[in-house]
Amino acid sequence: MSVHEPQKVPTGAEIIATDGETITWRRATYSSDPYAHPEWAAGVWSGARAALLSTKMRGDDVSVGALHLPPGSIVAFRTDAIYTTAEVAWPYHEQPGDYLLKGHLPGPLSAPANLTELMALRDTGREHLAKAQTEGTR
Repeated sequence: MSVHEPQKVPTGAEIIATDGETITWRRATYSSDPYAHPEWAAGVWSGARAALLSTKMRGDDVSVGALHLPPGSIVAFRTDAIYTTAEVAWPYHEQPGDYLLKGHLPGPLSAPANLTELMALRDTGREHLAKAQTEGTR
């Protein structure tokens, strides 16, 4: 905002800088949305992260997650995905929280050093699984 228009600074705003040409200001008060519940999002996020380690499948009484994989088979984690070289046969019922097998690469593999390497492993694993399913093997 121009220093020539100080009347445009809102009432109650705090001027935090001026360089002779512009005025930088911020609102002095904060009014949060009374209906916002960031703790709900944090609860969902933490539950999803915990499920990466271990969770029980509904109705199947099968434990799934990283703690139920062979040592050394985990390559990476990303959001709600486990990248592993282990053969998994976890049940999938198309329910939220179920793990869906989207790719497979036999190991051992070293952990990717960056996102580009991880996405390349993901794509190769998906191609490998599709080819195996087409040939009737895995």
